[in-house]
Amino acid sequence: MKNYIAILALSALMTAPAFAQEHEHHQGHDMPHMEGHAHGEHMAGHESSEHADHQAMMTVRQVEPAKVCMVNDTAFDTDQIAVEVEGATYYGCCPMCKERLEKDASIRKAIDPVSGNEVDKAKAVIGADAEGKVHYFESEENLYAHMAH
Repeated sequence: MKNYIAILALSALMTAPAFAQEHEHHQGHDMPHMEGHAHGEHMAGHESSEHADHQAMMTVRQVEPAKVCMVNDTAFDTDQIAVEVEGATYYGCCPMCKERLEKDASIRKAIDPVSGNEVDKAKAVIGADAEGKVHYFESEENLYAHMAH
């Protein structure tokens, strides 16, 4: 009986983050202040912020821009909706994100965490951590420097 309970508890722990992330995605569209916040970011409060940031940096991988919702700053397994704005291509995960990318220029910009410079998301080198949170870099060198910390 104890083994059954342990397996059940372990199973719940393994599936809970995926369910929470999917649930947060749909809720995020109801929240106009979502820009700059990745799915699951508020869950990082359960760990120390420094530990979570360090863990995220250790597992950052480069991702294709087409696999990123540039409104929610989240990586996905499938291509997102292409949004052409002033000759640049951005990506959103739904019609609401597409509309926001078209109308709000501030969503199309990010800060490179290594240099501190503003980057255009359409031109950035993009890295995603293990939880799918996206970071935008002005160069591959900055991505690699971020990964090395």
